[in-house]
Amino acid sequence: MSRAVPSHFQTREAELREQLANLHPEAVRRQREKLEQALNDLRNASTREPKVSDHALLRYCERVMGADLNDIRDRILREIGPAVAVVGNGKFPITGGAVAVVRESTVVTILNGEGQRE
Repeated sequence: MSRAVPSHFQTREAELREQLANLHPEAVRRQREKLEQALNDLRNASTREPKVSDHALLRYCERVMGADLNDIRDRILREIGPAVAVVGNGKFPITGGAVAVVRESTVVTILNGEGQRE
């Protein structure tokens, strides 16, 4: 003996069948691409090498190693601040043979003595 299907199930089934019939092929293709990309991202996530962002590296130096970033900032500015105020943009030698690169009055990087970032 078969059981009667409740009317709200029949209504929902009719709605879903109508939506299925009205699906635009382009919308289906886009959704399929999104799902395939999500699957690829998931697969790749398990095989990627872990990395550490520069932000995380700074926070580690600050919070785990106890580095005082403000002290380091002040030290750099003590060395080159007066020259930057006069000259403006450029490369300025600092302690240890390194070079501070300044753009628009902001130190944007520190290079080693050979002009390399390493």
